[in-house]
Amino acid sequence: MSDVTDTVENAVATQHGCPVQDSHGQQVLHASRDQYVSVIKALADEGYEMCVDLTGVDYLANPHRTIGFGIQPERF
Repeated sequence: MSDVTDTVENAVATQHGCPVQDSHGQQVLHASRDQYVSVIKALADEGYEMCVDLTGVDYLANPHRTIGFGIQPERF
């Protein structure tokens, strides 16, 4: 029974193959470097006209910070 619960609790919402989170009422897609262009094109095809806050985060100063489930850290 706990295996099923763990799986449901760890399920990650995705959009266009990217993990999605809600941050302060805004949808945040965590696209990998390889997914970025195809995700932007797919969003443009859906009618989005603007992508705000393309960001990168450097965790070198805080190596123990947790990263959301399903998000793969990588260097750009």
